[in-house]
Amino acid sequence: GWVGLQVTIGASPVTVTELGRIMASGNSGTHTVKLVKVSDGLDVPGASVSIAMSGGTVGQFKYGTLASPVVLAANTNYWLLSEETFGGDTWSDLNTTVTTTSVAAVNTAAYGTGPGAWVAIAGPNQTYGPVNFKYGAGGGPATRIIGLSGNLAFGTVTVGATPQQTLTISNTGNATLTVSGISYPSGFSGNWSSGTIAAGASQQVTVTFAPTLATGYGGTVSVTSDATGGASTIAASGTGVSVPPTATAFVTSFVSGTVRNNYSGWVGLQVTVGANPVTVSELGRIMVSGNSGTHTVKLVKVSDGLDVPGGSVSIAMSGGTVGQFKYATLASPVVLAANTNYWLLSEETFGGDTWYDLNTTVTTTSVANVTTAAYGTGPGAWVAIAGANQTYGPVNFKY
Repeated sequence: GWVGLQVTIGASPVTVTELGRIMASGNSGTHTVKLVKVSDGLDVPGASVSIAMSGGTVGQFKYGTLASPVVLAANTNYWLLSEETFGGDTWSDLNTTVTTTSVAAVNTAAYGTGPGAWVAIAGPNQTYGPVNFKYGAGGGPATRIIGLSGNLAFGTVTVGATPQQTLTISNTGNATLTVSGISYPSGFSGNWSSGTIAAGASQQVTVTFAPTLATGYGGTVSVTSDATGGASTIAASGTGVSVPPTATAFVTSFVSGTVRNNYSGWVGLQVTVGANPVTVSELGRIMVSGNSGTHTVKLVKVSDGLDVPGGSVSIAMSGGTVGQFKYATLASPVVLAANTNYWLLSEETFGGDTWYDLNTTVTTTSVANVTTAAYGTGPGAWVAIAGANQTYGPVNFKY
């Protein structure tokens, strides 16, 4: 006959996608598992599967997928039953107890042979079998979360290009998946948000995101589908690119002064940070024709003449473009305090690479002001010289 349990659905409908039977040691038969409505004792249309126990894992449920999901009505009683045979596969008696999710409650164990011969027996959470079912959200949209972070391949793209990710939404189930909405994390957008995906098919979505998003940025795309997709699984795959945060150069242009290389020490400029702190990520030195040496460029706090911790880089000028700055990235970004003076200096050697004298002038962004050119050999020996927007070098930073 049939053995299993009686279940009462909670306040919301439940969309059932699979039915299951426990695998006991030595089981090898095939069993029909079905849902029966208690009020009339009749089978729920479409709510039956055939489960071959061979190959199952002892102590775990083995499932069969319904041809189409079945919706169990709220506040309604059903029997979930497995067909068993005298002397066939073993199963557990009604002293078996189960713990369940909150979508429904197990009232009793149940057994019988058909309409008019179903019996509820024992108490709450008791069952023969045991039997089980899997369900979707039922009665409303089901939300699946697709993690983007594992699917984004971060790299670099041409400046001005829009980073993109090709996201593939695959319906790996056996029922049509109706996607009623896709929501993207902040900074992301896509070219597809709703429609249907047939069983076994997929939908490609071009996801774009802001080039200011940091390398390694992760997010989630929430795909909402209705109950017709309850038997389907959404999977995401694809490759794409991102770019590191766009860094802005402080010095935007300059007019070069006299070329020289007749001093050993540090040369550069004094800068006063504006009303807001500035997070510096790179330091730079100008490339003059013939430069091939390596230079340390650093930040120094004017108030004590000491190096800013972590605010130093080594820049190999070889391979640079004449008339453009060559940069090196700080190990970690350095924050320059608001309304504070700093020197930005490049180490130069008598007879080494050439650089431009203090009659060089620069134009900058508004995050700080160049107050003077500067030079020196160390704490207590730093000199501010000349006037606003004048510099040796020139030197630069990105933020």
